[in-house]
Amino acid sequence: MKKTLAIIFGAALAVPFLFPACMQKIHSTGFRVITGYVVNELIIATDDGHLWNYDSEIPKGTSVEVVFNTKNTSEIEDDEILIVKEF
Repeated sequence: MKKTLAIIFGAALAVPFLFPACMQKIHSTGFRVITGYVVNELIIATDDGHLWNYDSEIPKGTSVEVVFNTKNTSEIEDDEILIVKEF
């Protein structure tokens, strides 16, 4: 059991290093930036696993960078999309 937990814990620590695209940049100014992709014309999926309603002209499947206003809270659910740009 301890060995299994050690493997799971080790894998969890390695994920940010193996998949740096899922890392998000949090700025002290109340903004955060994260990558994701367009699911359809109304939904964007961010690499942290969240789905966001956003009316977009960007084609389905396009990789995007999303800038959020965090409203200076730690709650992701109250964040607001400010900018979505293709990359």
